[in-house]
Amino acid sequence: MPGRAQTKEDHMQTTVGIVGLGNAGAAMATALSGKMPLIGYDANPERRQAVAHLALEWVASVTDLANRVGTVVLSLPKPEISKAVVTELVQAAQPPA
Repeated sequence: MPGRAQTKEDHMQTTVGIVGLGNAGAAMATALSGKMPLIGYDANPERRQAVAHLALEWVASVTDLANRVGTVVLSLPKPEISKAVVTELVQAAQPPA
């Protein structure tokens, strides 16, 4: 609705999280930067420098990212890493017991 204040849920739905900010992940972040809110995570904190010029918020964990975005893009080097990250994302999405 035009003129309506954006809620936290609205923000989550429009925010994209990118896990893995190596060559391909940084290229995706570059393409999306400025078009929508972005949150990024990489296990290697040195990757921050490659995307420091972008409108991208950095978080400390996959769980932090999962709790703040509506869409997650994975750009990871090995299938076993992708599987571990997806498991973490699913766990983060579970309601507390």
